[in-house]
Amino acid sequence: MASLEEAGRALVTAVYAGDLDGVCRVTAAPADGHPPSDQMVAATKVILQEQGITPDDLKITVGEQLGSGILVMLSDGSADPAQSIELFGTAVRAEGFTIGLPPQVYPTEPSHPASQSASVTD
Repeated sequence: MASLEEAGRALVTAVYAGDLDGVCRVTAAPADGHPPSDQMVAATKVILQEQGITPDDLKITVGEQLGSGILVMLSDGSADPAQSIELFGTAVRAEGFTIGLPPQVYPTEPSHPASQSASVTD
């Protein structure tokens, strides 16, 4: 995408359309190896709806760079911070910008249980 604003608009439009391919075009491949899924798109739509954010009233605010990410706030156009969500965008050299899904829609990895002892008691 040419800008984070364009990436944000494309993301919200794709999420509302249930367009997984469209979501994949604007999101970066996550470091944990979990590409977007239909379930993640549906969960993102619920989050957007709960905040009153739709493609028609979307306001995008690009914030400061935090490490390799850039803070991007999506809101319903109001000044109420409760009606917004924060995402992270990334500048990709010579390719433009990508934007992530809300962190809470990514699957969590189960913690690894402690190693079981090899000894067996009778």
